[in-house]
Amino acid sequence: MARKKTVSAQQTAPRSLSSSRAPSASDHSFVDGRKLQSPKPVLDQILSDAVSEEGFFQKKPSAATSLSSSSSQSGRITRWPVRQRLMITAIVTLISFILLWFFFCSPFCTVNSSHITIEGANTWVSASDASQKIAADVKGKSLFLIRPNDVAQRIDTIPAVESTKIIKQFPQTLIVKITPRTPQALFKNQYGVYTVVSKNGTIIGTTEQVLSGVPVIQINASELKNTDVQQVLDVVSQIAPSIHQKLAAVTDFNKDSVTTTTTDGYTIVWGNATQMDLKNAIVERLIGAQGGIEGNKTINVQSPYRPTISNNGGKDENENETSDKPKISFNKLMDQ
Repeated sequence: MARKKTVSAQQTAPRSLSSSRAPSASDHSFVDGRKLQSPKPVLDQILSDAVSEEGFFQKKPSAATSLSSSSSQSGRITRWPVRQRLMITAIVTLISFILLWFFFCSPFCTVNSSHITIEGANTWVSASDASQKIAADVKGKSLFLIRPNDVAQRIDTIPAVESTKIIKQFPQTLIVKITPRTPQALFKNQYGVYTVVSKNGTIIGTTEQVLSGVPVIQINASELKNTDVQQVLDVVSQIAPSIHQKLAAVTDFNKDSVTTTTTDGYTIVWGNATQMDLKNAIVERLIGAQGGIEGNKTINVQSPYRPTISNNGGKDENENETSDKPKISFNKLMDQ
């Protein structure tokens, strides 16, 4: 009986909290609960969870609270860069506005009549006419807004202008370079007025005086579109400058040949407008030959490989055996 009480007492006795051995799954022996040891006292665990740096029983922040706190901190961190970007944007916008005003609206880049320079003007194209022609398109405008092609087209409407080149010189100068048409013939009408025409038959202007080096043709200006007249212009426009400056008149012309006279007494039969380089070379050599032909002679280069020289009466001087002057050798003249 006493033994049973001893066993019961052992079974009901409390287990020691200072037990140094934990139960094992492989240990089939009896484990005394009194010998089990808690890893941490309960009271210490409670106090460690409840006590913080701020004081006792402060609740630890939750995940949502931590996220909100970090967001506010990051907002304070990134607030200055946002202000900085706004400030930079405002400065760039202001500078852009100032530049746009300076280049397109300010008086520093505005073109006026005094800022237009005309080059290449002559008797038929006056600088004032060219300036007035474009004044409406460029006056009071910024140089950056002026289109050179539009200005050139306005100048090209002047009949005496062959081509135009526009140059912008910043900040507000416009240079207009004009290439005028060259007078190629004078058409004399019944009133004694000469119509000046260019190579393609464009009427440049009128004059009451003969122009040096420009041949006179006795026709009306209404016949400019005639095929024969166009042949005259084609031939005359290709005559060498040394001969062209001595031209006096076109005495005869048709669709196959053009005849001109010079101020020093030569009559030149050119033929049509083909092989003009060779014809010019022959005439220049004959007229400039030392001891060669004299004035009042007709040079026929209608067939440039067989040119002839004759008196203005029409007789070939190479066939004039009875002349008191020695016979002229054409080949000898060409060799000089």
